Amino acid sequence: MSGKFSPPAVLTANSLTTGDVVYLAATGEWVADVAASQIAHDEPGIAKLEALASEAVKRGQVVETEVIPVTLETGSPWPTGNRERIRAMGPTVRQDLGNQARSAADTTQTPETAGA
Repeated sequence: MSGKFSPPAVLTANSLTTGDVVYLAATGEWVADVAASQIAHDEPGIAKLEALASEAVKRGQVVETEVIPVTLETGSPWPTGNRERIRAMGPTVRQDLGNQARSAADTTQTPETAGA
């Protein structure tokens, strides 16, 4: 159990092959979109995410796993901390890189649509 915060929470990591920020989806896949991540709504759910993180590291899928708190104000998970919001969005100095460089039609990762 994390003990650092209360649910809801999601599991984030870095892809071992690309270095990209990824999130564990309910399907068990690692995805780039925090909105698609599996949400832990209670302490047992957080413990499950932590166990899944350990397994994924052992399999060599990801590194630097961390269960992070999220808000669900917009219906989708969005990180509550500044560091994790930046990781979800991409570089702050180059708007043409990272997740924020997506087309204008896909706004699932912007602070405006996430209530940030």
